[in-house]
Amino acid sequence: MAHTVLYCWQGGVSAVAGLKKKLSQVGQDALERLELPVNIASGVARIELLGSRELYMDRHRGVLAYTTEEVDVNGGDVVVRVHGAELQLLVMTEQELRITGRIRAIELVE
Repeated sequence: MAHTVLYCWQGGVSAVAGLKKKLSQVGQDALERLELPVNIASGVARIELLGSRELYMDRHRGVLAYTTEEVDVNGGDVVVRVHGAELQLLVMTEQELRITGRIRAIELVE
């Protein structure tokens, strides 16, 4: 039976960084082999729009800016900009966000 050494601990800060990088690569390889949707395992934000009155987002990384006409949310690799009128943050937890109001547009800003 063959074994593959993922990483051999040598100690120090650079070793920890190397281990994190290697584990990340192993995770990406596993995702590709399992053919899972990217958003399930990689922490990519998921957006669900319910008509033009409510937006649900999970796995966000915080609200960057907020007015009743525009909300900017950190979605990881992109900023999700919600345009509308009478926008309100109905729910905001560490994992999920709900915005209500009259949503006119959703823009992804890289």
